[in-house]
This record gives sequence, structure tokens and C-alpha cells, in this order.
Amino acid sequence: MSIATRAPTKPYYTFCGQQLESVTSHPYLGEITNTLSGGTQTSLSIKKAQRAMGVLKRNLADCRQEVKVTAYQAIVCPLLEYATSAWDPHVKHNINALEKVQTQAARFCMKEYSRMPGTVTQLMADLNWQPLQTRRKIARVTMFYKMVNGLVDIDLQNYVVKTNRQTRRHNQKYQTMRWKVAAWRDSFFPTTVKEWNELPPSAVNCNSLESFKSAAKDHYQSKSKN
Repeated sequence: MSIATRAPTKPYYTFCGQQLESVTSHPYLGEITNTLSGGTQTSLSIKKAQRAMGVLKRNLADCRQEVKVTAYQAIVCPLLEYATSAWDPHVKHNINALEKVQTQAARFCMKEYSRMPGTVTQLMADLNWQPLQTRRKIARVTMFYKMVNGLVDIDLQNYVVKTNRQTRRHNQKYQTMRWKVAAWRDSFFPTTVKEWNELPPSAVNCNSLESFKSAAKDHYQSKSKN
């Protein structure tokens, strides 16, 4: 597979005398495409999640709300959020398509199918479910926290540069990255560095991974209310 943001060329590669097949996508932390578009992985995640939701609807229709919620969070959510730190979509229609699956799950769990304005917002509040987009942000900054604190085998110095400027928020900021193409702008490091720099000191300076996750969740919840 040849990766390019424009129409890629079609080089031919050989291995042990055999010409390798040219493909436009390949499974790797989701489904990576030759144009680095997130649409393919989004569609695959939605397809798998909807298939799983169909199974839940056929088998758990008469179960209690708690059972449905547990099944959704254990079976469907992982399909929607697999490796999202790597492929978090930034195109609006992909974001909305993922959220629609969770909306359908909320209606199923609560047995509420009214189309009245505000119904979905109230369902999410009653279930205490965050938007999937917010959950993906938390997943990305959590991965960055692991890199900063050496909890994963990724040398952060190979990818980002720490800033020496004194700032109002915290002293663990990193230089924002320049970009020329959207594929790089929307990738993990340029997007996550910006969000990491905006976190409050109470989150960045947490001494444990669990306390950081809790602080990051509180931070984004407070931002959504403002």
C-alpha cells in the first residue's frame, strides 16, 4: 500500500521474486487507508456495532435497564472505541454517525423512542453517558499522560518538544505542531498536544493513571456545561 494525501502512485513491490498485491487499505489499529482517511474505519466500526446492537435487541428486549446498559458498555462500546486514539475522526458526518449508534443504544436501554426535541439529551443525562467524541478526547489525553510518565514504551522526545515558556496553566506544555495537510493536522500528536496544553494543573499533575482519567473526565464535563 502506498500512502499519500493525494491520488497515490501505484508502485510495484516484489518479495522473493513474487509481486506483492497492491491494496488501498489494511487492518492496523483499525483500518488504515492509502489516503489516511478515517471514513473507512468509522464505517467498519459502525457496521460491527450495529450488528452487535441487533443481537442485544433480539435477546434483551424484555430485560431490565441495568442489564441492557451493561451489555451495551461491554459489547458495543468497545467496537465503537477500538484504537480511537489512533483514528479519532474529525469529519463532522463521521462524528455524527458514531454518535447515532450511541443514541440508538440509549433509546433501547431506556425504552424511549419519542421524537420530541430534547429527548436524546435527557436520555444521555439520565444514563450519565458522555458523547463518544468526548470519550475519545479522554482516551487520547490519557495515552499522552502514559507517554509523559513512561507508562508505555513510546519515547515522547522523538515526537514532541517540551516548551520552556512560563504559562498560566501548567509547566508541562509541549510545542504545538505546524501542519500543511489535514491528515497530519488531525492525527494524534498535533491534536492531542493542543488538548494536553489546555488541561488544568490538577489533571496534568495527577500521581496515578486512574486519578488522571477522573480529572480529565471532570474537565471535559465542566467544559460541556459552559
